[in-house]
Amino acid sequence: MERIRYALRHPIPTAVGNEGSNGVITELQLAPRVKGRHMRATDQAKGPTEAKLLLIASLAGITRSEVDELDEEDVMAIDALYGEASDLDLVAEALALPAGSPPQLVIAAIHALKRENLNVPLDGGAARSLDGQPTGG
Repeated sequence: MERIRYALRHPIPTAVGNEGSNGVITELQLAPRVKGRHMRATDQAKGPTEAKLLLIASLAGITRSEVDELDEEDVMAIDALYGEASDLDLVAEALALPAGSPPQLVIAAIHALKRENLNVPLDGGAARSLDGQPTGG
């Protein structure tokens, strides 16, 4: 089977001593299917996030330090390439997006929510009255 080519939206630096284009990884060559050897790579994970990153490292043949540099957007998109109910599918359902929404749409919706949530004052509005005026506290 041919490997899955995934162009990183956010390129990452290569680990010291690894070959790469100017020390930057712009594309991952992923295994077409998750096999036992890939799953075994997650055995030492200390949590679900680390397990996901270790699985991606195994699927792509990259180091732990390289996978640690992956952007959240790339991690979610890679996760969506495998399995029927990926995290992106669950997020799309929670956001009431149409079934089968492409990963790019789901990721864009996530970023829009993050931008919307960043409009909250750093104090969470705790020092304001109900009409939005400062309370002096």
